[in-house]
Amino acid sequence: MKFSLECKVESRIGLANKIEIEHGDRKYIFCPDNSGILTRIKIVSEVKKPEKFYSEIEYRPNEKVKHHMVVSRDKELYESMIRDFQELESILAFDGNLKRIMWDEPKDEVICENEEEREKARVFSTHFRKEYPDPIKKVNEHVLRNLIATKEKYASLAIPKAFCREGNNDFKSFRYINAFFNFYFILEGLYGNRKTKNYAVEREFKKSKEFNEFVEWMIDHLRKAPRHLKKINEMLKYRNKNLDVDGIIHLVVATRGDLHHFADDPNKTRGTPFNHKEFESIAWVALGLATRAILQKMIEINLTS
Repeated sequence: MKFSLECKVESRIGLANKIEIEHGDRKYIFCPDNSGILTRIKIVSEVKKPEKFYSEIEYRPNEKVKHHMVVSRDKELYESMIRDFQELESILAFDGNLKRIMWDEPKDEVICENEEEREKARVFSTHFRKEYPDPIKKVNEHVLRNLIATKEKYASLAIPKAFCREGNNDFKSFRYINAFFNFYFILEGLYGNRKTKNYAVEREFKKSKEFNEFVEWMIDHLRKAPRHLKKINEMLKYRNKNLDVDGIIHLVVATRGDLHHFADDPNKTRGTPFNHKEFESIAWVALGLATRAILQKMIEINLTS
């Protein structure tokens, strides 16, 4: 049995033809499009444990959907192949003109070599694509006229709103580290009282009654979002903090400190272009806090105008 992963590529790398390179127990296949630009990379690996690719069909008579397919993959092999794509991405970006390899949404294929493997594998290929809901928000003439009429009134919030736009775009593109920074800049700018050191910013956040209220509101939302709650509790536990206002404020500021630096130490919390997913939940928290912060400043402007 063999197992392959294929990823789309954004590049300006020219290839005269398809190139196949064998290295160890893997084959690397570089595929150009009709114009000779590298657009796909495929890695094919030998499978040492075929049983980890055997899928099952479960029959559940009491449920609306009677049959459920349980698709199995060798997680260790899969993750090692993703690391291969990440290494290729770094190498080809540095030595060539590669924009990115879409290693976070690969197409996989199980290549069976005998009838027993075909019978037990059952599912030979999968491809999942992630995306956030992005609904159309309708705007009428009345809304546009009001926005134009009041734009000078809210001019002081143009930059925080710009960071919010960037943060939302990054979040929906799964660039959670970038998203976190953009949302953090809003919080630091509006409630950091011009402080920049972590301890000083944390102190300013804790002094603000408004900011404390935002955090309490965010904690309520966290309790309704089990996946994010689990991750945030793990991050708090790592720092010996509790799920309370002081704990969340400390976590937000400390995460900024961790992500602002890179230490080549696997035992330390660090952000890299390969582990954005680790920071999805804290970026989600920062998104909520930043949105509340901008809305609060809009309320204050309305009250004083």
